[in-house]
Amino acid sequence: MAKRRPPGFDFASAVQAAGFTPRESDVGALLALDARAVGDDDDALGKLTLRALLRVPAATAQAAVAVLEAEEDEARRARLVEVLGRAVEQLAETLAEVEGDPASGPGPSTSTSTSTSTSTSTSTSPSTSTSPSPSAPTSDDDDPLSRFTDLLFSLLEDPLPRARRAAVRALERLDAGNLEAALLEAWAREDDDANRRALIEALGHTGGEAARAMIKALPADDPALSRVRERALLALERDRVRGAESAIDIDAVPAQPIRVLLRTRRGLEQLLAAELAALPAFVAARPPGSLPELAAHVTGPGHVAATLASPLRTLLGSRIWESLGFPLTRQRIDTSAGGEAGALAAALTSPEAERVLTTFTRGALRYRIGWTGGGKRRAEVYGAAALISARRPALVNDPRAATWNAAARDHAGWLEVVLEPWRLPDPRFAYRLATVKAASHPTIAAALVRLAGPLRADDVVWDPVTGSGLELCERGLAGPFAHLHGSDLDPAALAAARQNLDAALPGAAVTLTEADARTHAPPGVTLIISNPPLGWRVAPDQGLAPLYDAFVAHAARVLQPGGRLVWISALPEVTRAAAARAGLRETHRSPIEMGCLRTELEVYHKP
Repeated sequence: MAKRRPPGFDFASAVQAAGFTPRESDVGALLALDARAVGDDDDALGKLTLRALLRVPAATAQAAVAVLEAEEDEARRARLVEVLGRAVEQLAETLAEVEGDPASGPGPSTSTSTSTSTSTSTSTSPSTSTSPSPSAPTSDDDDPLSRFTDLLFSLLEDPLPRARRAAVRALERLDAGNLEAALLEAWAREDDDANRRALIEALGHTGGEAARAMIKALPADDPALSRVRERALLALERDRVRGAESAIDIDAVPAQPIRVLLRTRRGLEQLLAAELAALPAFVAARPPGSLPELAAHVTGPGHVAATLASPLRTLLGSRIWESLGFPLTRQRIDTSAGGEAGALAAALTSPEAERVLTTFTRGALRYRIGWTGGGKRRAEVYGAAALISARRPALVNDPRAATWNAAARDHAGWLEVVLEPWRLPDPRFAYRLATVKAASHPTIAAALVRLAGPLRADDVVWDPVTGSGLELCERGLAGPFAHLHGSDLDPAALAAARQNLDAALPGAAVTLTEADARTHAPPGVTLIISNPPLGWRVAPDQGLAPLYDAFVAHAARVLQPGGRLVWISALPEVTRAAAARAGLRETHRSPIEMGCLRTELEVYHKP
């Protein structure tokens, strides 16, 4: 038996608690509270009340229908239709989970044994009785979900415009069966401008060829409908091609050299440029006496530019870059030519953009627009998408299934756009099956391996704080070695390292040990390579300096003559001094971006 509510219990206070779950008997009071929120335009209270109501969706839908029968205030009636629609949506999701079919939705075949077992009246208008639209599905009276859905269809004919608009939006979210025909019928009789816009928007999201024909036939210069008409046509075109293949072709050869921009961690630019310049395909692509810009070169912090005259697969020979894109010629932002939307459209329909997209795309050309400075800027995106669709119909704006991302940045009156392959097949780090907190990124592990210098087939490699084992994986993949040792104090880290190493180097000579980096001493170590934990979490009481001191002294003892220590230090002054005391010779030092810490890549040799 449920406990009685305490004296002075207040629903307006109760809904403030994130975990408040109402009883079915509370629904009437919550709907009254929701009506008060509508009357007072208290959006915050309305959201909290709806959150509580949706935890008992069947009871909420039943009660909303009952209240609808007598409600005459247009704002509150529209809100009740919204609550009904959201409750039906939630009920459909709950039933789908129970039945094990997350894709199923409301329809005449759905059945349930919820508490909503009494018949529900369809007389919902304060002045007239309505019946379901001829195009609405017909439900079984024993099926409350379908019955509620039918009721939402009937509300498309409600005498109050805002209630009809709320029904359109509710049905659009449900994407109920036969929805396109019902919305087209509603369009034919609708005379309210706001509702006509809502209908076009819903048809754009849920319609098919009939909706496309109707919307295309609308006057393009109708000021009340022009913007929503453009957006609906874009959405319909996007849905039409969504099922078509669209993939990045990493084996396509560009007809002429194309400039590519690669991004890496700040501090690794020179390493990346050198790695790219050494790739055989890049060397072959540069004829003797060619211009310097044809070579890989640093263009800014974390950025390296190169000219690609070979397939994208060539770039997979480099393991230090994190992402890549194709920079387009920047466009002036001119308000008389559409502002940012016009500049975006000019960039994405330019011959160089077409060359990139058609060269490296297999199938449909689908793109999204992202702003590097943050924000969605929907008006500019919609404006640009409409212009692009008119100029290049084959280019489809589809944020959910995009193959390309157009990364846009406005700077000093100019718009810069980089075309980024959004679904680039990248097998370089496929071995990374497990990770742990604060583990290395594989590109950093690859950079440490490159800094380790020429590979030695007799290398005995030790990562003293191995984490998920990526440094060992990258060293093993780089070339021959004698043995790989990893140690860590965290058993979960060692388990992750084992999984990754087995995937990267099946059958290789690998030993993983639960041990302290300051005392563990694998035999014959020629290379210590590590990205150690850099923060206070390692030793919150004593700090990093004593740990670094102790480890560097121990590393000097463990290393064989001619051995190397390659790692990242969060206290470079401390580790340089410790290395000097231990007799290690510094051969490389450079900063690297690791969050907000001042860290350095360091290489030491033991004489």
